[in-house]
Amino acid sequence: MLAKLPFSKFQGAGNDFVVIDARDLATTKEGEALLSSWQLCAPQLAQQLCHRHKGIGADGLILVLPNSDSKTFYKECRERLIGDYPDYSNNDISWIYTNSDGSPAQTCGNGLRCLARFAHDKKIIEKDQFKVATACGPVQIWMDAKNNSNKIKVDMGSPELRPKQIPVKFKSTSGFEHVVKEQINDIELTCVSMGNPHCVNFDSPIWHESDPKKKFLNLALELQENKAFPESVNVEFVRTINENAFECYVIERGCGPTLACASGAAAVVVAGVLEQRMKKDNLIDVIMPGGTLFVEWVGKTNSVQITGDASFVYCGVIEFDLAGVKVEVSCS
Repeated sequence: MLAKLPFSKFQGAGNDFVVIDARDLATTKEGEALLSSWQLCAPQLAQQLCHRHKGIGADGLILVLPNSDSKTFYKECRERLIGDYPDYSNNDISWIYTNSDGSPAQTCGNGLRCLARFAHDKKIIEKDQFKVATACGPVQIWMDAKNNSNKIKVDMGSPELRPKQIPVKFKSTSGFEHVVKEQINDIELTCVSMGNPHCVNFDSPIWHESDPKKKFLNLALELQENKAFPESVNVEFVRTINENAFECYVIERGCGPTLACASGAAAVVVAGVLEQRMKKDNLIDVIMPGGTLFVEWVGKTNSVQITGDASFVYCGVIEFDLAGVKVEVSCS
């Protein structure tokens, strides 16, 4: 069975996403099958759509679930898909995010900015401040539309530093509150969760080698398979430029090396504060291959706020075969 799927592609700091409006799915029989079965079919769908050579190509798949739609089928599906999100009813819009390898992810800061740009451009949301329902809880978004700016700020919430909740398992940190400057295979790491696990390394001598990114990739893959990280881990290698600017190369679980990672940028600043390289309430430039993200760990709220770009790339309709994709027939 062939399905025609309308989509848009957006990017934030070079991190790119396939964005689908759930209401578009509710207009055809095939689309209804996908929407009602999203939790089953999203892994396969993400792998197909995000494939760089056989699909649209992206780092992740975003399903946008606007609040306002009177169709009973859509409302029932939306309720079932995000009904277990914390405080989901007290939000302006909802989403489901899936990595390009089909694995689920609770958060993605660059993806949230792209969601915000998509919703604003399509006038799903017309105010400049709004909340998004996510698996981690409500996320506050600020648009800088009045200044005709492409910048969007996202509140990533408070970092989780307790080892069990990150999660990370070091024998030496049993009972400790933080994992700061611990070592695996002579690599010094500080661990943070921003809704997903991160480990951060600062100023490795590898930065001075002729091909540091290749070696960083190999090290990251080893760390992601290490038993210390039971849910794998996103890895950030960071080089200090000055007290307010840091270069970062990130290897994401589920995606591999990416041009940018907002939750990774947040983790870099939190780790930097824990290692006394940075200070709270300072705006830090985290420079990634795809662009610079501006990050602040706000002391008053204990939340990490990230500002960066998000822009439309193109839109279209992709036709693909539903054979082998797990679908059901309804939400009821």
